[in-house]
Amino acid sequence: TAVSHNPGDHWIAVLFGGPGQKADVFDSYGRHCKNRHIKAFLLRGSPDGYTWNRTRLQGSWSPVCGQYCVTYL
Repeated sequence: TAVSHNPGDHWIAVLFGGPGQKADVFDSYGRHCKNRHIKAFLLRGSPDGYTWNRTRLQGSWSPVCGQYCVTYL
């Protein structure tokens, strides 16, 4: 993330389950992950795939994605 006086990055949260369980991805914008590096990371940790929330909780200019992720976890 960035220093406090600069814009930051968007946070997501990931929970990996046990063997045979899909990872669970939380994005406060309710978006499916499009970043190929994050997708590769998810599939390495969860070969059976992953699920994600589809409900948008955060406005476009809201800076609280980190708080949503911590609450989710």
